[in-house]
Amino acid sequence: MNNYTRKIYFKQVEVEQSGPSVNSNDIEQRIAARRIRIQNRLEMQKPEETSKHTEELKEISLSKKQIDLSSKHISKLVRDGDSFISNIRVACDARENLRRIEEDELNEHRIRRLELDAKVGMETFDKITSEWENLRASEIPQDTRDMLTDQKTACADLVAEKNKLINELNMEIKAKDDHFVRELKKRTEDIELLSERMESQIRAMQKTYREELAAIEAALIAQKDQLVTEQNAEWEMLMHEIKQKQINYLEEHRLRVEQCDRELDELRTKHSEEYNALKISLETEVETLELQLLKLKATYQLNLEKLEYNFQVLKRRDEENTITKSNQKRKITRMQDTLNNLHNKAIKQETVYCINHRERTTEV
Repeated sequence: MNNYTRKIYFKQVEVEQSGPSVNSNDIEQRIAARRIRIQNRLEMQKPEETSKHTEELKEISLSKKQIDLSSKHISKLVRDGDSFISNIRVACDARENLRRIEEDELNEHRIRRLELDAKVGMETFDKITSEWENLRASEIPQDTRDMLTDQKTACADLVAEKNKLINELNMEIKAKDDHFVRELKKRTEDIELLSERMESQIRAMQKTYREELAAIEAALIAQKDQLVTEQNAEWEMLMHEIKQKQINYLEEHRLRVEQCDRELDELRTKHSEEYNALKISLETEVETLELQLLKLKATYQLNLEKLEYNFQVLKRRDEENTITKSNQKRKITRMQDTLNNLHNKAIKQETVYCINHRERTTEV
């Protein structure tokens, strides 16, 4: 836990102890306490993030030094190994380049020599061929013999020159074969040397990697031990502060409980006196109400008897009204019958009157 976290925690504890509490029985106080807590967290969020970032950079820098040193050492070893191995290839390439240059020069010299020999041989052959014409034209045997001897000598010289050239070329071929064998042996030795150097470089790299990994691991372990020591010390200090805060909180809580107990005793005594006074007052009021209830019962009984008498009177009147109503209905029925009879008579008289009126009208 860092300083900002400690500030947040203890600031929140102080706010809870000095201001509204979420454990209060009042809803308004709980709402106010939550609002204060959210506001404090928002205020301390940005410094906390900055502190975390700083601590991460610090933790990285503790082991970065050893990693950088190991990386530089390994990079230097790789460069030296590449140079150590590539020297053989460079030497082989230089030797091969020199061989090709010499080979090109020898080929050019050989071609010029063959061209010159071919030119000289052709001239000699043309000369010998032209001498055969002179030989055919000769008629003196002695001259013919001398000319044949000269032709034979010239042909022998030409063949000797060609054989000499062939021998020289064969010697060059043999020299090339010997050179190829020596070069092949040299290449084999170079390959073996290259393989030995590569194996040596691999062993050196493996050893270096093991050593550097061990060094990095040791640095990380040392960094871990240092961080654990620092965090343990900080944790112990924080726990001591928290313990002290809790002790203070418990002491304040004990004082508040004692004060609440005293106030509760006072309230209990006060409420007991008020209860006794209220009890006496209520008992007096109950007695008064009982007397009023008795009076109301007597009045109720009297009113009940009056209502019973009135009910009987009304019942008799209702029976009389029922009888009167029946008589009136019968009377109405008789009068309705009389009305119907009179109505029928009136219709008949009106009919008779109409007939008489038409007859009189007809007579007139």
